[in-house]
Order: sequence, then structure tokens, then C-alpha cells
Amino acid sequence: MVLMKADMKASISKSSVRELHANSTLTALLPVLGILVAEILTVWIDPIAGIAVHGLVLFGLLNGYLFGRTSAARDYYLALSLVPLLRLFSLSFPLRQVPQIYWYVLAGFPLLLAIGFAARSLRLSWSWMGFQGVRGWVIQVLFTLVGIPLSLAAYLILRPVPLEGFPAPAVFVAGALILTLFAAAPEELIFRGILLEAATRYLGRGGLVISSLLFACLYLGSLSPLFIVFMGGVGFFFGWWTQRTGSIWGAIGAHSFMNIGMILLWPAIYSL
Repeated sequence: MVLMKADMKASISKSSVRELHANSTLTALLPVLGILVAEILTVWIDPIAGIAVHGLVLFGLLNGYLFGRTSAARDYYLALSLVPLLRLFSLSFPLRQVPQIYWYVLAGFPLLLAIGFAARSLRLSWSWMGFQGVRGWVIQVLFTLVGIPLSLAAYLILRPVPLEGFPAPAVFVAGALILTLFAAAPEELIFRGILLEAATRYLGRGGLVISSLLFACLYLGSLSPLFIVFMGGVGFFFGWWTQRTGSIWGAIGAHSFMNIGMILLWPAIYSL
């Protein structure tokens, strides 16, 4: 009888754990679905509706951060809130009134502030986000070169319009710095720094899938299924590398080279 009661308690305990895990997975995926719906509305239906849904998702995630059951869940919700915030920044500014290259500054600067606030609120150390001194720098620098062929592939898929002929050296350097500091760095800090780590702690291996899926969602506006899949693969590759090496520096560098090549270099070269 004692053994039967012990077995029953063990069975109930395992069942409770499975139920708790299923509930955690469901609550983790709901805001991801909300972000996807918001992006679909923004691209194909009405940007105002997309902004509204992003705002609702952001509100729900911040409430999840404040009232989550576990510290891992609260960290995940706060990290995930940076994704709709990124989109709200990019959609809310009057970008049509400024040159295209400065769009990244307007959206990226406040986003960097939000990333810093999130990192401080989550009590993240520099090493947690992949800043680990000089160890492995040679490997990380070499990995940045991956961004060059990726930039060419991205350009050939999307064929973006050149910003302005072939830019003068000073303009090219300024544009490269902007794309690095206000586009590549914020996205990598979010998707391969804060979100990947928080999602992995909360969901295990599914964290890499979620961060890559959300990264691909940002490119629905390209209206190119091939480019969206390509960027999802790039996000997965960068995330895998970050987890394998424990540093996001290589991913930031590769992402910077990819942006610079796709937006500045290759369109200018192919327009000659």
C-alpha cells in the first residue's frame, strides 16, 4: 500500500511537471504569435492596426515581466518586449522626411537605450551578453568575414535600390558606422544577446528557434519569401555561433558587413 501511494505521488508529480511545462510553452508562444500577427497586419493590411497590436503585445509582455511566476519567465517576457518595441520605434518616427540612411539612427538610438535599461533590469553582466574580453577574438574577427558573402547573397535575392550612386569615401564610412551602431548592433544585442539567452533559459533548445523566427519576422516587409527564409537561416546561424562561442561579437561584425554590403556596397557596384 505504501509503495502504491508512493507510485501515485510520483505519477501525479510527473503529470504536474508535464502540465506546467506545457502551460509555460503555451504562454511563451502566445506573444510570439501576437508579434507575427502584428507584422502581417503592418505589411499586408494596415500599419496602424499593426502598431496597435504591437502595442497590446508590448503591454502584455511588460505585465508578464511584472507578475510572472518565475524569474526565468519574467526575464523572458522583458527580453521579448524589445521586439515589438523595435518595431514601434521603426514605425512611429516620421522617417519619410529624412534621408533613408538616417532612419537607422532615429530608430536605433532609443532602442539602444531600451536595451541598456532591459539589461540593467535583468541584472545582466557584460559576460552574460557575450562581452568576454580578449578570449577568442581571433575566431570572432574571422567569423565577421562571413558577412561578406552573406551580403552578396542578400543583395542578389532582394536587389535593393542604391541609396545614391557610388557614395564618396566619407559618406560610405559614415553610412557604415550608422549601419553598424544603429542597425546591426541593436538587433544582435536583442536577438543573439538578451532574447536568445533569456528564451533558452526559459524554454531550453526552443529559445534558438524562437529568436530566429522573430528575427525573420522583421523582414516580412521585404515581400520576398526567399529573403525572409534566408534571414531566418542567417539568424539561426548567428544564434548557433553565439551559443557555441559564448560571444556575440562575431555575429555583430558579420551582421554589420552584411548590412554594409547589401545596402551600400553591392547596389552601388551593380549600378555602375
